[in-house]
Amino acid sequence: MYRKDKFIVLLTAPIASAIAFLFNELGFALGFWLLYPIYDHVSISALPFNLGFYPVVASFFGYLLIRRSMSPPWLILLFPTALTVGETIVYYLGLVTYFNGWHMGWTFVSYLAWILIIYFYLKAIYPLLEPEK
Repeated sequence: MYRKDKFIVLLTAPIASAIAFLFNELGFALGFWLLYPIYDHVSISALPFNLGFYPVVASFFGYLLIRRSMSPPWLILLFPTALTVGETIVYYLGLVTYFNGWHMGWTFVSYLAWILIIYFYLKAIYPLLEPEK
């Protein structure tokens, strides 16, 4: 992804990571989920996702949205759906456990909120910083 479009990655990855940290910390603090393996500080379990997976997914979203001019409504539905399907697989593998009424529906809503924040961020900031061609 970085080789294809460094600008989109550098623009998207930090905000995606920050939002992922916020959502995961809230989920851990409110007792909605646990990721395995469990460490002394449960947030460490989510570190590979917060610093790696979610920034890459958000960068890919930004790339498709901006460089490929794909339809925003379809992308906004596609990404949370794909992430929810992926998390469903992880759930059935026993690598994540839900508590306090959390379920796949709320997982979809959280991914939808995450991608909408990314979308509105890109929509607001990209025109201001667009590199000259």
